[in-house]
Amino acid sequence: NLPMGVVARIFPSSVPLVRRGYVICLQTGLSPWTCQSVYYFATRTVFLALILAGLYVLFNVWFVYQYIKRRDEFVLSFKKKRGSVKTAGRKITLESFEKGLPSLEGMIKDRTSGLLGCCPTKTNEKVSREAMIIFGGGPAVMLQLAHPFVAFGIAQHSYTTRNIRRRFYHTFKNVFAITFGSLDAVLAAGRTVCKTHQRIKGTITEDAGAFPRGYEYSATDEAAAMWVFATLIEHSVLMYEICVGPLTDQEKEASYAFTRKTAVVWGIEEGAMPPTWPEFLDYCGSMFWSPVLTVSSPARGMVDFLLRPLPWERALGLNSIKPVVSVLLPLPVREQYGMKSTFSSRLFTAVMFGLIRSVLKILPGDIRYFTQYHQWSARRRGDDGNIGFLASLCQRCGDWFVQSYLAASEHEPVPLGSKKKVV
Repeated sequence: NLPMGVVARIFPSSVPLVRRGYVICLQTGLSPWTCQSVYYFATRTVFLALILAGLYVLFNVWFVYQYIKRRDEFVLSFKKKRGSVKTAGRKITLESFEKGLPSLEGMIKDRTSGLLGCCPTKTNEKVSREAMIIFGGGPAVMLQLAHPFVAFGIAQHSYTTRNIRRRFYHTFKNVFAITFGSLDAVLAAGRTVCKTHQRIKGTITEDAGAFPRGYEYSATDEAAAMWVFATLIEHSVLMYEICVGPLTDQEKEASYAFTRKTAVVWGIEEGAMPPTWPEFLDYCGSMFWSPVLTVSSPARGMVDFLLRPLPWERALGLNSIKPVVSVLLPLPVREQYGMKSTFSSRLFTAVMFGLIRSVLKILPGDIRYFTQYHQWSARRRGDDGNIGFLASLCQRCGDWFVQSYLAASEHEPVPLGSKKKVV
C-alpha cells in the first residue's frame, strides 16, 4: 500500500485514525469489502492531496524564481538605453507644500477614510493592505541610502544614528499614517515630514558619483524626495506580485495615476512625477544606472548595521536576510554595496517567497493584512476601535515585537564612516 506508506512517513499520527475508522466501519455492520474500499479511498485521497499541495508549492517557487530573473533582465536593459535624470530639483518649502494641499483636500470626499477611501479603483487598497509587502522595506531603504542626500542627511543630522532602525521605523510610521489615516492624520504626517526636512542641509564630505566633495545638499530637494517616494511605490508592487499575484497593466496604470496625485503629501508637485506607469519604470531603471545613486561611506556603514543580526536573531538562525536583500536589489546598486546574487541566494529567496505565496491564500484577513488597514476599515464602517479579536491579538504581538526589536539595538554603535563593503 504505497499511498498509506507515504502518508505514514509524513503524518505518522494519521495512521491509527485511519485504521480506527476502518474498525468503526466493521462495527457498524458494513461488509469487509466496503470497509476496505473506504480505507483505500481515504488513504489515496490524503496521498493525492499531498501530491497536489507539493506541486502547488513547486509552481509558486518556480514563479518567484522566474519573476526575479525577468526583473534582473529588465534592469539590465537600461544599462545602454538609460535616460537622463535630474541631479537636483526645486526646493520644497512650507509655503509650496501648503499650496499643494487644496488639490488633495478636494480629492477626498470622506475625511474619515482619507486617501485610501477615495481611490477610483480597488488596486491601491488590495496592494497597501498586504502585510507581506513589508519585505520590500529593506531593499527600499538601501535604495534610498544609495542617494547621497539621504545618506549624508541621516549621518549628519538625525539623532537616530544611535539607532538607525528607529529612524526608519518613524519613516514607515509616517507612511502608514498617510496611507491608512484620516485626512487630518494625512495632513499632520505630511506637515511633520516637511517641517523636519527644512532643517536638514549640509555638505557632502566625499566624492559621491554626480556629487563632488563639498556639494551642498538639502532634504528639501524635490528630486531626492521623488526618489524616496518612487522606491516605496516600486517595491510595494514588486512584493505584491512576488507574494500574492500579478497585477495587470491596467491595474498598475490606474493605481499609479492615483498615487501620482498624492505626491503633494510629500511636497512633490504632481507634474514632477512621470506621467504614466511605463515612464515611471523608465525613470526607476535610469536611476538604477545613474551616477546620482552612488553608495557613500555613511550608506555602507548604516546598511552594514541594518543587516547585522541581533543576538536573539542569531540564536533562532534568522541571519539569512542578506541573501534575500541582495536578490531584491537591482544589479548596479547591489554591486556598489559589494553584494552578490548567486544561484543559491536566488533559489533560497524563491523557496522562501514560494512558501509564503502558497500559505498566504489560506490565511484569514485578520492575520494577513496590516493592523492599520483593519483600523481604517473599522473607522470607515463607523465602528472605530473594533478590529476583531484576532486582528487585535496580532496588533499586540506586532507592537511587542517591534518595540523589543528597537530596544535591543538602542545602544549599538552605527559605523557611519565605514568604508568596508557589505559582503
